[in-house]
Amino acid sequence: EVDIPPALVASKTPAVLFWFNMVLFKLSTGATKLSLCFVYAGLFQMADTLTVRISRVINRILVAVVVIFYTATFLASIFQCTPIQKAWISKAAGTCIDKTQLRYTGHAVNLITSVWVIALPLPVLFNLSTRAREVTQIIFLVLLDPADIHSHTGCVIARLVLQFIPNKDPDKSGQWANTVGNSTSMVELFVGIIAACLVVMRPCFQGVTRKVFSTT
Repeated sequence: EVDIPPALVASKTPAVLFWFNMVLFKLSTGATKLSLCFVYAGLFQMADTLTVRISRVINRILVAVVVIFYTATFLASIFQCTPIQKAWISKAAGTCIDKTQLRYTGHAVNLITSVWVIALPLPVLFNLSTRAREVTQIIFLVLLDPADIHSHTGCVIARLVLQFIPNKDPDKSGQWANTVGNSTSMVELFVGIIAACLVVMRPCFQGVTRKVFSTT
């Protein structure tokens, strides 16, 4: 903060962006997990075994959990203070919810749903009686997703641990006092988006693979 121009330190813009980041994070994290749930819903139409039927029910439950929780935290992030502008103008008159409890709850549910997303499709994929090339490709891409989501989950755990480290300067606002946690949250968000895109990009990977092997 010492190297930052005083005009920027005194500006409300960083605090507004910090608030906007909290709102956007909840929306985009929920959307990435929902996109994977929709991919799984299509995947579970490939067979009709007991494992698949159970997985369909579990997937619907996961969709409900993601929609309800991330919608609630999205709205809680927007309206965390009354009036709303108190979220970035700390000296303004008004009240705010307990942001620390909101963060703890968010990290915990984030971790649980990430593990849920990792584990859900694997029993179905490995129990499919057919091993067509398309299914093998889907298995490969879905197994790449957990590699990304493991990184995503690692970020969630790191952010949860960082919450227990005492703030050495409690007078600082969030965007200056929590730079490591904020940076980690952005890595978590970007990795989640990559993970959500891998399976649906299968046609692109197929095209690249055909082109590479046709020229060798």
